[in-house]
Amino acid sequence: MKDTDNEMTTEMISDVTRERAIYDNSPRAYRNARIEEMRRKGATYKELAEKFSISISRVRQVVAVQERRRLHMLNQVDAPLRHAT
Repeated sequence: MKDTDNEMTTEMISDVTRERAIYDNSPRAYRNARIEEMRRKGATYKELAEKFSISISRVRQVVAVQERRRLHMLNQVDAPLRHAT
């Protein structure tokens, strides 16, 4: 897959994650989506911790979980279709 395709897919997944967080009606899910988005844009763990009033280690945990979810969705997008009989 080309880098531009990967970036486009990542942006689409980020949008899906953000929308899902909004529809979950969970402030924490929306916060986590924003943390992950800001981190990918270059914010440091310390900046994020101060902005959201959580510890630096909690920011790292949130980013790690969001990254795993994003990679899982990317793998699902790239996975071959299952054979149905």
